[in-house]
Amino acid sequence: MKKRLTSLVILLLTILFCFSIFGCEKVDNKFKGKVIKYENLDSIDKKMFSQLNKILYKSKENLWRDYNLKDKSFILIRKDEEDENGSRNRKNVSYYAINVKGMEEQDAKEVKMPKGFYFKSVYRFNKAPLKVESIRGNFSDTGSDLTIGENRNIFCFKYNTNNFRKAVDPAYAFSPFFTHEAFHYYMQNDWKIEGEPSSVALTKKEISYIGLKYKVLDKIRIENEKDKISKKKLNKLISEYISIEEKRKEINEGYLKEEHSKETAEGSACYVGLKAARLTNTRYGVLAFTNNKEKVTFSDVLDAMSKDKYPTTFIGDWELYNTGMELCITMDNLGIKNWQKKLNNQTLDKPTNLYDILKKYYKQNKLEEVSIEEIEDKYNYKEILKKSEKIQRLL
Repeated sequence: MKKRLTSLVILLLTILFCFSIFGCEKVDNKFKGKVIKYENLDSIDKKMFSQLNKILYKSKENLWRDYNLKDKSFILIRKDEEDENGSRNRKNVSYYAINVKGMEEQDAKEVKMPKGFYFKSVYRFNKAPLKVESIRGNFSDTGSDLTIGENRNIFCFKYNTNNFRKAVDPAYAFSPFFTHEAFHYYMQNDWKIEGEPSSVALTKKEISYIGLKYKVLDKIRIENEKDKISKKKLNKLISEYISIEEKRKEINEGYLKEEHSKETAEGSACYVGLKAARLTNTRYGVLAFTNNKEKVTFSDVLDAMSKDKYPTTFIGDWELYNTGMELCITMDNLGIKNWQKKLNNQTLDKPTNLYDILKKYYKQNKLEEVSIEEIEDKYNYKEILKKSEKIQRLL
């Protein structure tokens, strides 16, 4: 009996020991004490802080007018299904409060950052408040109001190891993803989003003019990426772009209104994501696909949709992220003054969008009008119409 009892005790102790090693959350014995040293953080958290530091330090000057992230407060949530070495036995779950006042009163430890980091303060929760633990989704929705310590309207963002892997979809790499969603949260509260454009009911003629727009955007993109940009060529292409959009307005003004609204909201957020990616040397850009080695054009995607190799939902969804980003880049290269300020100053009663600004530029500079017939002839409209008919059948 005594022998059995001894064996049982040993077994229980073994189980408890194994559980302490392979429990659901990583036990950070190295974080005992009142202060956590930066050098003791794992490589993923270090990458996060390094990239975030570069973004915040340069945000006001390099990302977007009046988009000053240095003065904002964040909760960054690390939630991995595995640790940095790929082990699923020990998960990483961390909650960091950045630039949040009053953290001394919270159940948290200060993270001592080295020289060259510009955060006002960094703390790691020992036990995150329930309102933080219960956050759903990967980031705060526009209009949500989280209060921690002395700060309100704190933006929350979840990240994991995948956000830093080379094979990740560029849109979900940490720096463009974080900056994109924070831009929605902090800058677009007063932007009127007209709705979600549904491509399901589009006719083949409507799709064909979208195809024409893709052809012009491909030309604009080529010009935008040159070392020496020709404003004269860009102006010619803008005239073509305006002509196509005005023709589309005649056919289906309601759809175009929703498209221009979403294109502005998502395209501008992608644009600041692009700026952040450049600050952190992260691969990201217009039509950047996972593991894509060759440059994909808008027209390539139209062709892929016609062959049922790419979802036709691209037309009213992800396409607009990319067309909007390209238009933002074009605004810069055309030297349109205060275009960001005009978007910042809009209200729910007086909305504006990228196309409104571009059309005003077209009129003020009295750019040469180009007929839709001339554009159709230039870009082989008949071939685009054939592809559009196939896409329409797949919608």
